[in-house]
Amino acid sequence: MSTSVSLTTWFRDQLAQIEIKQEKSGGLEGYSALAQLVVESLVGANGLVVLPYFEGERTPLHDPKAKGILFGLSLKHTRSDFTVPF
Repeated sequence: MSTSVSLTTWFRDQLAQIEIKQEKSGGLEGYSALAQLVVESLVGANGLVVLPYFEGERTPLHDPKAKGILFGLSLKHTRSDFTVPF
């Protein structure tokens, strides 16, 4: 997968501003805080599915036009559900 680490970094930078601010104030490191957030989600992230092809895909299918997707998103989902798939 061509975006494994960069996708995790993107997620933290875009959707974890609270955790980043707390880290800068001497709190728990941002990624560790996100890992703790995961336990608030039900097993299976409440049915949220992520296709992580945010920058295309190289292996096993070479497809530079492949794109990422969040599938099954509803109003019942929380930030903890988003954290699980990433």
